[in-house]
Amino acid sequence: NKLIMGSDVLIPTLYELTSQCNEFDSRLKCLSCVTLLLNTALGTGQQINYNIANAIVSPLQIIWQNSVDQNLQLRSEVLSILSCTASSVGIEQVEKLHSIALPMIDTVLDPKNQDELFFLVEDALKLWLTLLRLSKEYGSNLEILYVRAKDLVDVDLEHLKLLMLLTEGYILRSSATFLETHSSNIQHILCLIVGQVKPRGAFYIHLVIEALLRRYPIDGSILLLQGGILGSMIKSCAMNYAQTNDCEPDRVIMLYLNSFSRILLSSPNILDNGIFPYSFTQDGHTITFRYQELVHSFIRLFDQAADYEFGILFQRLWVLLLLFCIPPSPVPHLLQEVVLKNFDSVLSMCLHVIKQQNFVLNPYSLGYDEEEETFDIGLETYENSLKNDLMKDIGFISNITSVFKMKIKELRTAIDANLYKEIFDTVEPTTLQQLETYF
Repeated sequence: NKLIMGSDVLIPTLYELTSQCNEFDSRLKCLSCVTLLLNTALGTGQQINYNIANAIVSPLQIIWQNSVDQNLQLRSEVLSILSCTASSVGIEQVEKLHSIALPMIDTVLDPKNQDELFFLVEDALKLWLTLLRLSKEYGSNLEILYVRAKDLVDVDLEHLKLLMLLTEGYILRSSATFLETHSSNIQHILCLIVGQVKPRGAFYIHLVIEALLRRYPIDGSILLLQGGILGSMIKSCAMNYAQTNDCEPDRVIMLYLNSFSRILLSSPNILDNGIFPYSFTQDGHTITFRYQELVHSFIRLFDQAADYEFGILFQRLWVLLLLFCIPPSPVPHLLQEVVLKNFDSVLSMCLHVIKQQNFVLNPYSLGYDEEEETFDIGLETYENSLKNDLMKDIGFISNITSVFKMKIKELRTAIDANLYKEIFDTVEPTTLQQLETYF
């Protein structure tokens, strides 16, 4: 603690020593000592006061500007020092770092500097995410910077995970003006990556899609439709259903189905825009993915969703959609017919969700992977944002039992009495008996 409190003297001394050193390795070690000191403070949970923070930050612009040619690597330490400082000063002080840090991030991510500064991209993205999560207010300078996410994806997908965390963070922190300003950039990014990455990458991408559809269900659906992303997801579902050699696995299709449930609940006729049904040719045969195959996919993967921490939320959303499709409904008539033809499975899914109505719901999030680096800075703020969103989520606030009772009552008056009896005759008696106990 004494070491940290004396940092307002110690750190300027280290900076002075850095400027007097002639060898690159010596300068790098001096700056590394500053980073080490800040990491020590971070580990103790102590916040750095204004005087110490000012002593840390003030020389960084000059060091950055002077770090050229063989000294470029010193810029990595500058970015690390800023990240540590942002994590140590407290939420009230973080925005004071924007004027120094954001131009540096912009310089690193500028496409014209990619060849020279490519080795700094990871550090710049971590600093960017730190500032986004910890800043008390979401400012215009942060919003303007988002265009660099598009620039980076145009180069390669090496930094996909951090870019998805950033994009999700922007959606969680910003207002609707961000979506209005950057909808084309989000479309461009998602269009390049959906269906083109490994399963773990798809789970990161779904952070963005889930946040988008949760916060802006109608506008988000239109964005995905117009950007061709919705079409790509339908294509992947079709190829998975046909079990083609290069199809995406079930665990990724499960994510797409959850997106469809949110999309159809908010925009029931969106699939009538020429993207559905989807047909393709395999081994000389034409395969078509229609509403029947879509509903069968929901039924087939319903139990698999339970394998994940967020599975109950997914299952509730899927059941809400299937109940929503029971006549009378604004969804296409063919989709209503398919749901009625699979009424036994639909009611079985309803029963499963109703039995779990008192279970704890968790928002969609990434599970721990021991092989990848975690990003825990600002985690509490991030998790609180997810929990606040969950409280407003249609999957959370909807009473499945009440929705079920209402839709069955509406169905009785919407169709012929004989057809009504035929539909219920397809349902397992034990399923009906158990459902009756909840009413």
